[in-house]
Amino acid sequence: MDFDLTEDQKMILDLVDEVSEKEIAPVADEIAQRGEFPRKNIEKLASLDLFGITIPKEYGGLGMDYLTWALVAERLSRACATTGLIFNFKPNWNGVLLLSTFITNFLAVVTKFPNSESTHFSKYLSSFISTLYIAFSLFS
Repeated sequence: MDFDLTEDQKMILDLVDEVSEKEIAPVADEIAQRGEFPRKNIEKLASLDLFGITIPKEYGGLGMDYLTWALVAERLSRACATTGLIFNFKPNWNGVLLLSTFITNFLAVVTKFPNSESTHFSKYLSSFISTLYIAFSLFS
């Protein structure tokens, strides 16, 4: 069994690494500190068709596998946790939302903050709800 990445996978990951290094990581701290939705990051990912990784080519996607999607998600999350979480929250080809993964990751991040008192948690929970609203708007 061959566990090496294909040339297409390597190409996508190289692209994601480049975008992450040049455009996403430099603004990650600012996004986190302000509690902003990373609109420019999401628009960049959309312009590269990364939200269509697992959608078949005949329907406008990239037609790649879930391993590629997971590796892209990992690299995006390394550059910016917020962008990575939003990337994780997408419909898969079967139309099932990967909401449980998103919520689990979100709660893990929020509860790791040094000050996870109720007011702090509420601040991020409201951002979470706003993100859900935007995401449902994008995918409906």
